[in-house]
Amino acid sequence: MDPILIRKLGFIHRSPSHSTAGTKEQDIMMCVFTEGTGYYKNKQINTKIEGGVIAFFLPSDPGVLYADSKKPYSHYFCRFNGSFAFEVVNRIIKFWNGQIIKSEKYSDIVLILKKMRQEFRKDLRKEMIAQEGVLLQILLLLLD
Repeated sequence: MDPILIRKLGFIHRSPSHSTAGTKEQDIMMCVFTEGTGYYKNKQINTKIEGGVIAFFLPSDPGVLYADSKKPYSHYFCRFNGSFAFEVVNRIIKFWNGQIIKSEKYSDIVLILKKMRQEFRKDLRKEMIAQEGVLLQILLLLLD
């Protein structure tokens, strides 16, 4: 089983023109929305996204995520891959009955994300480092 490997991790702050594919390069995208409003649409989901939401966007149906131009969201994003990542995220989606989650662990997750360093890499690493271990901690909080 392949480990969890991070490709990108960053923060988008109130960009009224922000629009992106839900994910790219066969990665999973996790977004943690801290404020504002936006929308997500794929073949099965058409929903409003607000601060306090954690969302997982999958490569099988990435959809489109875009900010409300009058009250744009801010969010942490993390694109990652690996067969173990897919196993854990699929369990999370099953546990929460969907990709869009409102969890009481939201505040804990935001605190962890604030401590992580931004990362933007074209290619995945070959092995996990501490950064991926911290991501795994976030994912496991959603199964607790």
